[in-house]
Amino acid sequence: MQTDIVAADTGVVAGILSEAEIDLKAQSLDVIAKSRFEIADVQNRDRIFESRWHDENRSSRCLSALAALYVSALGAARIDSALALRGE
Repeated sequence: MQTDIVAADTGVVAGILSEAEIDLKAQSLDVIAKSRFEIADVQNRDRIFESRWHDENRSSRCLSALAALYVSALGAARIDSALALRGE
C-alpha cells in the first residue's frame, strides 16, 4: 500500500491510496487506486483534519481517516494518517 500526496493548487491537498498488483502471467505490475481523500481549505500550518476516504470497491459507508497535515516552509505537504475502518 502506498499513499501519494497531490497538491492540485494552493490550499487544496488530495491524497490517493494505491495498491500494487502483480500479474504473473503477463509479467506486469499494475498500480490500482483504491481510494481517494481530499483535505480542503488549508490555512494553518499544523492542524488536524478529519477527512473521508471514498472506497470505490465498497457500496457501503466510506472509511474515515484522521489525517495530520504538516506544511513545511517550502510549501511541501506531508500527511501522516491513522486509519480506522468503519464496519457495517
